[in-house]
Order: sequence, then structure tokens, then C-alpha cells
Amino acid sequence: MARGTILIIDDEVDIATILERRLSGEGFRVLVINDTVEVISKVKVFVPDLILLDISLPGMDGIEIKRRLNADRETADIPVIFLTAK
Repeated sequence: MARGTILIIDDEVDIATILERRLSGEGFRVLVINDTVEVISKVKVFVPDLILLDISLPGMDGIEIKRRLNADRETADIPVIFLTAK
């Protein structure tokens, strides 16, 4: 049984893959989004318990994604942990 759903939003495929494998191995259901196209609507479909969000994304950065999540009643309460390779 899964411990919860974690959504990883990161354009670095290698980093996302490492996180996905580690968290899946710990019993979490893990979903990965590698681009910001329609990211808010995808979050609403997946309804994660936690989002791991890269700050530096092409197109819409992580700060803007978090701002939009906060502005939407359906996604405002989802906890977000920011990630960066910098």
C-alpha cells in the first residue's frame, strides 16, 4: 500500500529519476512532470500529498508555479518543498 503520492516537478530527468526511485522504494506513489506545460491542471488531476518543485524551470519557474498553486483553492493547501541544483 502506498504511503502517499509525491509529485516531482523537475526538468532535470536524472535528478527526477533518482528521486522517483528512492521515494518509490520507500513506498510512495511517485509521479514526475518534466515540463511546465499545463502544470497546474496536471497537479489537479494527480492531487499529490506533497510536491517536490524545482525552482529553476524553463518557461515558468518554481516560484511562479507555487504562486499559482497558492491562488487556487484546489491546490493551495498542497505542501511544496523547493529543490535546486544550484
